[in-house]
Amino acid sequence: MTLWLREHRTIGAIVEMVVIVGGALLLSFLVKTFLAQPFFIPSDSMNDTLLTGDRVVVSKLSTSVSEVRKGDVIVFKDPDHWLPPATQSSEPTGVRGWVSDALTTVGVLPQNSDQHLIKRVIGT
Repeated sequence: MTLWLREHRTIGAIVEMVVIVGGALLLSFLVKTFLAQPFFIPSDSMNDTLLTGDRVVVSKLSTSVSEVRKGDVIVFKDPDHWLPPATQSSEPTGVRGWVSDALTTVGVLPQNSDQHLIKRVIGT
């Protein structure tokens, strides 16, 4: 009787852990998709304000609530391929790369800014 109870508790704990981790990943994905998205600063083009390697969280709601104004820091997709192609050697490969991609997709890790520019608005 005690062995059955122990096995039942172990299975219950595993199921509970899977539900909690799955719920956290789903919540993170929804926040990244609709509310805010993390990025990291890949270059020194914003030095003195943002340093290389800094991480920022960008609100996706702010432009729907108010307009972009002079002095705001914004993130946008690279419209004319101003950025050089990403180097493949710096990105993790194999299982580590797969885990990194999965965590970036759900919003746990900041997105690589290869296709995004982070700039300060100087005029509208």
